[in-house]
Amino acid sequence: KGIEQIALPRRYRPGSGHFPRRGHVILLGEWWLPGAWLRLGDVSRITQVATIVWERDHAPVRAALLETGCPVDHVFVCDAQRRFYDLPGPVHPVPMSIDLFRPRAGAAPSDRFVVGRLSRDVVEKHDFVNDPPLYSALLSRGAAVRLMGATCIAPMLQRHPRMHVMPVRSEPATDFLHSLDCFFFRTGTWYDTFATVLFEAMASGLPVVAHRWGGYSEYIRDGMDAFLFDTQEEALDILETLRKDVALRMRMGAQARRAVEALYSPQAVRDRA
Repeated sequence: KGIEQIALPRRYRPGSGHFPRRGHVILLGEWWLPGAWLRLGDVSRITQVATIVWERDHAPVRAALLETGCPVDHVFVCDAQRRFYDLPGPVHPVPMSIDLFRPRAGAAPSDRFVVGRLSRDVVEKHDFVNDPPLYSALLSRGAAVRLMGATCIAPMLQRHPRMHVMPVRSEPATDFLHSLDCFFFRTGTWYDTFATVLFEAMASGLPVVAHRWGGYSEYIRDGMDAFLFDTQEEALDILETLRKDVALRMRMGAQARRAVEALYSPQAVRDRA
């Protein structure tokens, strides 16, 4: 009757014989190999939702699903992922609540420019070679930098009164995003197939500046609802333009919100379901 009426998750214990025995099983991700319970039941259909680009984890899961002799469908969160695995299946954005993430009330002071990012606090999620000098350049131009989930690279960052580095969950994500004027995103060795936080920033009405290397770029119209860059110089040029142009920041933030509203409109969600 609706996703809000689905029962809370339960932990199944196959050893006691308590596990799903029939129906349509949906497996999210490739981090765990499905256990023997999947072969013991009378499952009619399996859908596996791929979340990463990592053949080392995906191949064993795919093989285990095929061993059941049950029809297996695959769903992907970006087309690059689908092409990497060379499998048929639809491409759907990761579900998220845009009602939780909304533009802040009131305009920020026009003389400030706060650039920030939010991510897991692991070095793979940061470009520790290029990000520190980029943040230093922003500071030298009068901007402030707020990073939540960047303590892993803190020793590489410039000490400065306008540089704020904090652990994950130091404050609610909604409050953190409302403290920014621009959201910056780039990873290091990790390929983000979707980067939900980037779309949360867009839903919050922020102009987003993101490296093109990521599955999220497939959902972005460069220069219309967010900015994509390839080089360090391009990133700094875009950020400097946004720093100087308050009207552009407001316009891009509004377009970002509209783009996310279209991506997660009730009709779009029904079509994907």
